[in-house]
Amino acid sequence: GAGLGEVSVFGQKTNISALENEIYYNNWSGKHQLSQAKLLNLLDEKKLSKRDEVKLNYLMAATFRSINDYGSSIKYLKRAMQLADQIQNHDSLKINIQAEMAFAYFDDNKYGESEKLMIEIRAKKYQNLDENSKAYIIMQQGYIDFLAKKFDAAEKNYYVALKKKKKLSQ
Repeated sequence: GAGLGEVSVFGQKTNISALENEIYYNNWSGKHQLSQAKLLNLLDEKKLSKRDEVKLNYLMAATFRSINDYGSSIKYLKRAMQLADQIQNHDSLKINIQAEMAFAYFDDNKYGESEKLMIEIRAKKYQNLDENSKAYIIMQQGYIDFLAKKFDAAEKNYYVALKKKKKLSQ
């Protein structure tokens, strides 16, 4: 996931990347209830900063996406986006939320919705988006091009995405 910093919960600093890793590990190993319980508990905290609330909603969305509940995932992403809009210097938060939304819509076969977001992300030149997410966005665009029978564009996007993925795995 994106580097999201630290979240202050119950007066203690919780390292967001440790929390992220724990959530992604739980989701990956089918323990999404654990993720949801932990995140709901953290979201209940009264003294959350807006930024922390954005991050927790983002992780909640990822948890729902991991069990193919795209409706709930989008709901949490929209909440994250509303909160991110109230924060200054929130561009990196926003583009990661947009990317996650593009993935959720794509996974839900809502290609039009997904493509709208991907076009916005591309217009921002993928700024503040990690290479892995960038590769997936380009790959998804390739698939959408393929469905539209734009085979040259599809092939070009797949090639670019695969080159990025290969570079990441080195």
